Amino acid sequence: MKDVVRKGNSYRADIDGLRAIAVLSVVIFHIDKNILPGGFVGVDIFFVISGYLISLYIFQQIDRKTFSITEFYRRRIKRIAPAMLAVLIVVIPLSQLILLPDDAKNVAESGIWSLLSMANIYFYSSQDLGYFASTMNEKPLLHFWSLGVEEQFYIIWPIILLFLYRGKYSSLFLYSLIFISLLSFCSAQYFFDVSPSFVYYMLPTRAGELLIGSIVAYLINQPIRKEYSYSVLNSMSLLGFILIILSLNVISKDSVFPGFICLLPTMGTAFIIFSGHYGTNSLNRYLTFKPLVNIGLISYSTYLWHWPVIAFFRYGLFEQTWLVNIILFCITLVLGWLSFRFIEQPFRYSTLSTKRLFIKLYLVPGASITLLALLFYSLDGYGVRWFSPQYQTKLTSINTDVKAAYHYKYVCQRSRIDIKDIENTHCILGNETNNESGSTTPQIILIGDSNAAHYVGMIGAFAKEQGFSFRNLQISACPPVKNSIKQYVNIKHFKNCRDSLKLLWQYLEQFRVIIISASWLSYQLKSDGFLVDFYQTVKQLIKQGKQVILIGKAPIISSYNQSCLSRSLSFPFVNCYKPSILMDKNISSINLSLKTFSVENENVDYFDANDFICRNKNCSAFSLNGEAIYFDKSHLSIPGSWKLGREIIKYEGVPYPFNVLNEL
Repeated sequence: MKDVVRKGNSYRADIDGLRAIAVLSVVIFHIDKNILPGGFVGVDIFFVISGYLISLYIFQQIDRKTFSITEFYRRRIKRIAPAMLAVLIVVIPLSQLILLPDDAKNVAESGIWSLLSMANIYFYSSQDLGYFASTMNEKPLLHFWSLGVEEQFYIIWPIILLFLYRGKYSSLFLYSLIFISLLSFCSAQYFFDVSPSFVYYMLPTRAGELLIGSIVAYLINQPIRKEYSYSVLNSMSLLGFILIILSLNVISKDSVFPGFICLLPTMGTAFIIFSGHYGTNSLNRYLTFKPLVNIGLISYSTYLWHWPVIAFFRYGLFEQTWLVNIILFCITLVLGWLSFRFIEQPFRYSTLSTKRLFIKLYLVPGASITLLALLFYSLDGYGVRWFSPQYQTKLTSINTDVKAAYHYKYVCQRSRIDIKDIENTHCILGNETNNESGSTTPQIILIGDSNAAHYVGMIGAFAKEQGFSFRNLQISACPPVKNSIKQYVNIKHFKNCRDSLKLLWQYLEQFRVIIISASWLSYQLKSDGFLVDFYQTVKQLIKQGKQVILIGKAPIISSYNQSCLSRSLSFPFVNCYKPSILMDKNISSINLSLKTFSVENENVDYFDANDFICRNKNCSAFSLNGEAIYFDKSHLSIPGSWKLGREIIKYEGVPYPFNVLNEL
């Protein structure tokens, strides 16, 4: 074999092989993230490839003085629009048939944003959840965020190059590309703690990946050297392969991503593209393996179709076995091939003028889809079900109990509390006059986070039976501790939590009994020092003469889905009444710690209702008479909380320590 491998300009089959690795990684990750925890970096591999191909085309066209921005956009429309529109034409109407109205309405809305190349902006601005949140797994157009990033780049980048790129080698231009790319990565790293969703979805923090591809294109188009030794190119490709493999297995949804760690897959891709340009090396031969290249050719369509297939399947709450996963994988590849063969290819070679192409391939179908989406949106996501009173009646009946605690007027759970919340009389439940003076101001308060809010009904039932009243005031995702809270709180909740707690601790002075519950385990998992800090807080309250009642963590029923009964109207074969599960050992352990603390300290009592939720250590989201008492897998519903309270009273009366609160 020759020691020197020279530059070539032929079709890069190895890039299609690289595309195959990217799309297979993404598909496998989305089917089962446990198989390939970093599979989502396949999108980042795509970004580098796109940046390379687009920039190389523009550089070469400008050098030849043949670049036309209208022709560039014409090529982009032919490449992107047909398959994308086909997916939207199928997904939006199908969503109206099988998704719940609110979810179907969101699909219609996200479809319109996708047509405007702004899906990433939509998912960042309208969804209060990150990309990896479990509920995002069921949004059929979520994957369009990456198209939004690429399309925004395609709009901006050629215009920038028209003004800044010069044909002859310019170190200043190259250094500018490198600087801006690094600035993008640094911004992603720095702003991750401030807004991880912005960092994940938006072009400024993703541009660095596309620009790495542009840097490779520039180095190839304006080579510093004309030739490289085989050993150098082989080592470069091998290093690139190692970086990508490392990324797929080491990076996970818990990583600070994108950020500096994103350099692993992007630089790995850059090394492979650069070395492959100069000829055949060891890795290049594997990347040009025919089946791999064929998957690379259909990678765009495969990417477009894979997520709706998986999202719709998951929406039906069907069990994902290994056999089902294989079937989902095969369906994705088949749809990808069909889309490539009958949609992508026929339109890719269209000879229509730019104007006619824009009208026929984008404007007319895009406007039609928009009108259809607006119609579905105006029907509140019901679609044809708008004309089915029976469906609407059943859905309304099912959804009556399926509301988060904070939706109830008398449950005062807030992301940030203020004086109005403290003075809100709706936050008081139980006996209207519970002390000697006849004042309606209670001396008992329930505080904590959402895991305190979901006990409002249960304690309310005790209060009505026993004759006491209490106020409730909870701060979402905020630990009830007086010491530093930063290590226990998500950065986006920190300021609200800190300011709310400052107000709350001052307000507690007027209460004699303080009932506290929280997501104890969640905070303890974030930092081992949580219980120590919490116990110090309780001891401070005791020194102030307070009586403290701690309520343990309710079981997490991982198999329970609050919208299952609603979804069963469209998926009639779904079994919503899942079997009971064993109590989580970590929850039992932390509840035992709380109980032990109460025994060891005067004026501290402990209670949990887990003996009624878990019978013979088997925990269920349903009461003894088969009624759902959970809102989601870790929270009681408020109606369920009332039912639980009444059930406890029925079988054992008002339990200690709540049976003595009427003496206040």
